[in-house]
Amino acid sequence: ACTIENLFSKHILPSFGNRYITKITPFVCQAAVNQWSNDCKGTYKSIANRANAVFDYAYRLEVIKDNPMKKVMIPRNKKNDKKENYYNKQELNEFLKYCKSDLTYKYFAVFRVLAYSGMRKGELRGLLWSDIDFEKNTISINKTVSYNEKGQPIVQSTKTKKSTRIITMDVKTMLILRKWQVMQQKKLLMLGYNSLSSKQLVFQGNGNKFLSRDM
Repeated sequence: ACTIENLFSKHILPSFGNRYITKITPFVCQAAVNQWSNDCKGTYKSIANRANAVFDYAYRLEVIKDNPMKKVMIPRNKKNDKKENYYNKQELNEFLKYCKSDLTYKYFAVFRVLAYSGMRKGELRGLLWSDIDFEKNTISINKTVSYNEKGQPIVQSTKTKKSTRIITMDVKTMLILRKWQVMQQKKLLMLGYNSLSSKQLVFQGNGNKFLSRDM
């Protein structure tokens, strides 16, 4: 029987039980939900709802500063048995290892931030250094960048109140961002740009403008 006890003992606890609740990130939650959607096609949404309730309770008690499950995208039900197209932990590590060795440091940092923050590409395009707090290890998400049919960038506020959020990041990702910031400042200085501006993009494209939509 699919009892609440079974949901916790067979799925939620195996996914989170070996971690401190304050160390559980949106990325960890997303990976868990993806796995549940593959293993429990009829009940994975119920499992996610129960896990969300636990994090909500911890948030109300001020044990955690944010509910990481709120940032998770719940996969849709599918009529066939095709698996969701997500990297597992090992695949992600291999991908990031490739990025670090074969791409520029900027794009290694781009994919690291996307993977460990759960933010959308449009949100990453609009990210400013003023949105990043290195002391608190947080990133503020408050806008997104999309492109119209003419290829022109459009800056908009996030779609919903829930989309506007502050993400607590892991230390390693923040160190990667700090290293990229120093590298970016040197490169932009050589090109004549003031990288210390409060409007400086974290990940700039050509001409110190937004990254292209092909990113």
